[in-house]
Amino acid sequence: MDPDEASPSLETRAIPLESIPVEEAIEITDGDLISPEPSRGHPFDGAFRRPGFFLSLLWMFLLMAAQVGIGVAFAVVIVVGLVIQHQGPLNEDELTRQLSQSAGSWMLPVASFSTMAVAFAVVLALFWKQTARCMGLRGMSATQTLLIAMAAVPMAVLTSEFTNWVQYLFPNLSMLEMFADFSTSSWWLIFAAGCLFPGVGEELFFRGFLSRGLVSRYGVYWGSISTAFLFGAMHIHPVQASGAFMLGLVLQFVFLTTQSLWGAVLLHTLNNALAFGAMKYGAYAPIPGFTAGTEEGIAHTPMLLIVAAILSAAMILFALYQTRTHWRRVDGTEWSRGFVTAEGPTTDENVQRASSSISLRDCAGVLLMYAILAAALFASVAT
Repeated sequence: MDPDEASPSLETRAIPLESIPVEEAIEITDGDLISPEPSRGHPFDGAFRRPGFFLSLLWMFLLMAAQVGIGVAFAVVIVVGLVIQHQGPLNEDELTRQLSQSAGSWMLPVASFSTMAVAFAVVLALFWKQTARCMGLRGMSATQTLLIAMAAVPMAVLTSEFTNWVQYLFPNLSMLEMFADFSTSSWWLIFAAGCLFPGVGEELFFRGFLSRGLVSRYGVYWGSISTAFLFGAMHIHPVQASGAFMLGLVLQFVFLTTQSLWGAVLLHTLNNALAFGAMKYGAYAPIPGFTAGTEEGIAHTPMLLIVAAILSAAMILFALYQTRTHWRRVDGTEWSRGFVTAEGPTTDENVQRASSSISLRDCAGVLLMYAILAAALFASVAT
């Protein structure tokens, strides 16, 4: 296997992170001390490539500023296009109406595409040829892929119910209003702009880039919480931000467990697809609190479904951890970068990637919990 596709394991057994200065984190290989990021004269070596919290916060604001700038430019293009289309000036009411219609259909695609474009621009500028290795752009085992796909349903149920409770604090802020116009678009546009682009762009920026620095500096727990907090804050809307924070914690777990950014991208994309699918097609099989709210107030997901979602999500994530990716040297010893990360080894390190097979017990547990979840979903459909 190509060592460029390798990445460190979740367990740090070389040296306790607490005893190592952040900028001098090391790994022991055959008795030699080597830098976790061999310096090759790159102008951004150090803090810019492994940002702390405040620098990560600045990066997040720069991403949001880029979104706003691109959005404003797009709005100007829309206005000019409307004026040209009508071959003359529009009255204020007509301009506002048509601009609102265009914005409802196209501002989300523009924002999600700009996020993906800016994320790629940032990591390519900072890492260039080391982007795939440092960001964890590598595949997963078939078992890991299947477990992540299965986790999407219970996680979508739980994050939806979590936002239902948060909405009690902000009763005048409904997320449905934000996406109502866009959800009437074609499914292919919804999937590309509302699911795939955010899944790739946001995971590359937050999990691949920012968490790389936050986890290496503050440890896996506080680093993961900080990453999820910034991920939620970027969504601005209080209700949506709360759901993003909760999902962000699981995305970070998936990222570090599989040592692959594509695992987080897959779960993020499927989660968004289920949310938009519930919004667009929920009337065919309405589930209170998940596919739609009520005119009387905030609806809640049935307790049976919540319990089933918790059990199935816990079992799936446990099985995913049991099949987590390890990196081993040719002599059989475990390889580690010196801190928890999905960054892979350099080409001159003779390391191979491996993941454990799922046990029959864990497989049976996952199937049993998922069968219970399926039954709870069926029983929860409003008649």
